[in-house]
Amino acid sequence: MNKQVRYLNIKKFQGVCLDEELSWKYHIDQVTSKISKMTGVMAKAMQGIISVSLKIYETMVYPYLTYCNII
Repeated sequence: MNKQVRYLNIKKFQGVCLDEELSWKYHIDQVTSKISKMTGVMAKAMQGIISVSLKIYETMVYPYLTYCNII
């Protein structure tokens, strides 16, 4: 396997990553990676929040609505 390794000189300045060609590619890849990780975490958290909200509704609100068959 004779593969060349490309050296990238990347500098970070005030949160923006630029290479020697002043390309945004590395910066965009980094931001995309961070965002995709956070959306996964948020999706899992939302499932938990929805299930907790549903349990609260079922235990604290629904009994009042169904008492004596109001619904």
